[in-house]
Amino acid sequence: MIARVVSGSTGASQLDAALRHIRDRVVPAWRASSGFDRVAVLSHRSTGRLAVIGLWHGDLPPIDARSLESLNEHLDQARVDAWFSVEISTGHIEGDAGRIVSAAVQPGSGENVIARFQNVIMHAATAQSGFRGGLLLMHEDRRQVVSIGLWNSHAELIESERTGYFGRQLPRLSRFLDGPPSNVHYDTIIAM
Repeated sequence: MIARVVSGSTGASQLDAALRHIRDRVVPAWRASSGFDRVAVLSHRSTGRLAVIGLWHGDLPPIDARSLESLNEHLDQARVDAWFSVEISTGHIEGDAGRIVSAAVQPGSGENVIARFQNVIMHAATAQSGFRGGLLLMHEDRRQVVSIGLWNSHAELIESERTGYFGRQLPRLSRFLDGPPSNVHYDTIIAM
């Protein structure tokens, strides 16, 4: 399975327009492509941050590029658009809150990150109250990893940090990473 991740910021006042555009233009173009499975849109209402995650079976599909080019009109900061392999998928790709953690991986350490995530971190995540599911994505060059955790509520996501769960996971990966990871919260998830 492969994933396309498009993320950026619209500004809070433009978020609804960006979400309509994603629903009306981007998602239909993705659905029309071969092997399409599903898409989730994560957003943060007060900041206007958003991330669109599409999942496909098989190889890179041909997609009408105009659907994403027009999305640029709605994104005003730090647009990222990249393809990843889905290394791990567990639980349900749904919820009301999410956390996306991304990090650069040291050369030759991609398989170590995947193994540690699968054997230790995912087991710890599934034991957390409110955890719905997660994905581990790895860029084809094995130098970038993205972890997406989905939760029943934003309060339960925050509780996982307050109790130390999240903080205990980072040291388990740090020796394989090339610098500290980014950690971004999203308070709304829309499955399309």
